[in-house]
Order: sequence, then C-alpha cells, then structure tokens
Amino acid sequence: MKQFNQMSPSRQDAILQLSKGPDFLASLRSETRHFTKETLQSASPEFSQLNESLQDQIWSMMRTFDCNSFSHSRSKSQLLYPTLARVNHSCRPNAVLGDPKPAEQDAKLHSGLEPVDLLKKALIAIEEIPEGEEITVSYLSEEDLLEPRPQRRQRLMDGFGFECFCSRCLDEDADRVLRTFRSAEGEGSTGTGGEPCEEMHVSSFADFLTKLSKEEPLSSPDELVAIAETASETLAPSHWLLRKVHYVLSCFYEKNHRPALAVEHLQGILDLELRALGRISPSKWEQKGDQLVMKGDLPQAFECYAQVLKALKLRSPEVYPIPGRDMPCEEIRKKLRSVLDGVTAAKGYPSAA
Repeated sequence: MKQFNQMSPSRQDAILQLSKGPDFLASLRSETRHFTKETLQSASPEFSQLNESLQDQIWSMMRTFDCNSFSHSRSKSQLLYPTLARVNHSCRPNAVLGDPKPAEQDAKLHSGLEPVDLLKKALIAIEEIPEGEEITVSYLSEEDLLEPRPQRRQRLMDGFGFECFCSRCLDEDADRVLRTFRSAEGEGSTGTGGEPCEEMHVSSFADFLTKLSKEEPLSSPDELVAIAETASETLAPSHWLLRKVHYVLSCFYEKNHRPALAVEHLQGILDLELRALGRISPSKWEQKGDQLVMKGDLPQAFECYAQVLKALKLRSPEVYPIPGRDMPCEEIRKKLRSVLDGVTAAKGYPSAA
C-alpha cells in the first residue's frame, strides 16, 4: 500500500483496473480453508483495528496483487507487471511469459550506456500469430491444460475468480476428445455412460498424488498400476486420466533405469498434448529424448532433441534461465552433440565434436 500511494495517479489507475480475483487469496489457500478477509482480521490485530473503509482498500489491493503477480528467476518475491497482467488467459495459448537472458542484461548493466531493469519480463510467441489475433497466455500449468473443461474452469475460478470462455472451452469437440469411455463392446466412445465412474477414478488418482507429495518418492509402481487397471475397465485408453497415470509410471520407470517401459508409458501423454494443445511441450520432447538415450536409441533421441531446440528457439534464444546451469538452448545443443558423437563412435566414424 505504501508503494501504491507513492505512485503517480495514472500508475495507480492502471493497477486499480486489474481484476481483483476471488474473494479469498489463492496463494494463501490451505487444504482445509480459504484465506479470507475474516481470516486476516483474526490473524492481524493491527488490521482488525483499522476502519472498515481502509480494510476494504487493503483487502482489495491484496486480492489484486494475488491474482495478477508473477514470479521471476531473479527474485524471491512475487512481482506485479501492470501491462503483462492484462494479457488474457486461454486454454490453448499462443504465447508464454519468460525472463530475458541475464547475460544480455549484465552486458548492458556494465556498459553503463542505458539503464537496465533486471526484473523485466518478456511476452514470447510460441507459434506464428496472425495479425489481429489476440495474444494469450495460460494462467494454468502445462499439466492442468491437459485436463477437460470442468477441471480447468474450476481451477481458474478458484485461483482467479472467472469462468473461462476461451475458444477451446467453447469447442465441445475439443473437450469431448479427452474423455472417451469404453462401450459394452470394449471400444472407445465419446458417450456419457462413463461419467460416474470417471469421477471416482479422478478422485482416486488425486488422492494418490496428494499422498505421493507428502511421503517418500514412489518406491513401487503397484498402487499406480492398480489405479490404471481399475480405471481402464471404464475409461478408454485415450482418456486424459489414463494418459496422466501412465505418465507418472513413465517417470517412475525412468528414475529406476527401465527405459523401455519409460518410453512405452510416455507416449500417451505426448499424444494427449498434441490433441489438447496442438503441440508437444519442449519438456516432454526432452524427456523422451533422455529416455531414448538410456534405451540406446540414439537416432530417435536426436530427433527429439532437435524438436526441443526448434521449440526453444521459437520461444526465445535463451528463455527460462536457471541459475548455475547453461541456457536451455545450449543444454540441448550439448545433448545433440553427445548423441551425435555416440552414433558416429558406434559406426566407427571420427567424433563429431
């Protein structure tokens, strides 16, 4: 509030025009209850002693910040970008938010030629965007985007206080293709007969993930395999939930150095991303490449890494830097060189390096 009161009227107006989000703070939401204005009054005697008008003003500002702030690789705090906060959500986005390359900013900083904002963020296209088309990002994670419309809308309502009506949410066929069920003959169908069982399987998988997040890493795939087998009695193999279950199994087999099974169980989530979003995320392509290297299939791994590099270069030469690590594009180039060296060595050719 002190920072806000020190801003110019035009800057204050730009922030006040941002959406306030739900009546509770999503970032402070606990498993059992929401963090509301009443919660704050109980937790803070100082806040409860303020007059009602000032309480409303502060609570409104907290909701605005909670709903519109972003993280940054160079900051431990959430930051508010009034312009970027106005970019709308889509469940099939055409852009992402990234952090500019630190090396470029460091060079400008040391040159002294121009002021540098080290906490600047960039809006980066991830596909060709026709002139006149709205630029959108996703307020949800990549994994959340692979769920059907009811789940996505509930997450957006809980976190941002709105019901999504993006083009994907309005496309009945786009949602229906994620939720296929087994018919009496055992074939996949898009009918509605499996909904009651679907809800039970979704709840069972959610409980499993909650338990997994609180306990030690998965030591055995038995419980997950049981979920998959039970769900497959009602859900068709292409159902989004089964694809997610097999993805967790793929991660388990990868960590336990069983690459053949890891690759086998990964393919479903790749198909799901392609059907849901029209593209496969670089992280999934890279994961498949890593699994193929473990399996010894270097030519196919090379193709996967090439897809990753193509996607990263489209987003930004060096998007999403991680402190202490090479830039993503350079990391993938190293993997490509390593795979190429392995192929040439196997054939008896001189090293590609």
